[in-house]
Amino acid sequence: SKGEVKEAEQLLRNSLNKHWDENLIALYGQLQIEDNNHLLAQCEKWQSTQPNSPALILALARLNRNERLWGKAEEHYKKVIEIAPSVEAYYELADMLDGLGKSEEASKLYKSGIQLSMA
Repeated sequence: SKGEVKEAEQLLRNSLNKHWDENLIALYGQLQIEDNNHLLAQCEKWQSTQPNSPALILALARLNRNERLWGKAEEHYKKVIEIAPSVEAYYELADMLDGLGKSEEASKLYKSGIQLSMA
């Protein structure tokens, strides 16, 4: 329910403000709430103190994608792939670009994700 998600957001935010945790920020980036801008603004605040957090960068990519801010989402996906490549990030960026009609670039990213999964 909406109330439970809002409560989960508060708990995660309070915990992250007290003690940074990559697993908790990963969960935070997957929350589905109506006010996505609130989540985005909070993640942008954390970015000033955690600029190289792979989970935070991935959360920013996802939240920007949810808001259809394609350029920002792409920038964050590429940054997380650069610092901490994951099959997840490759797939999500490729899927987004494919949906935007950039199938050639998407195809390369799908391939890179598959190669990473085989390594």
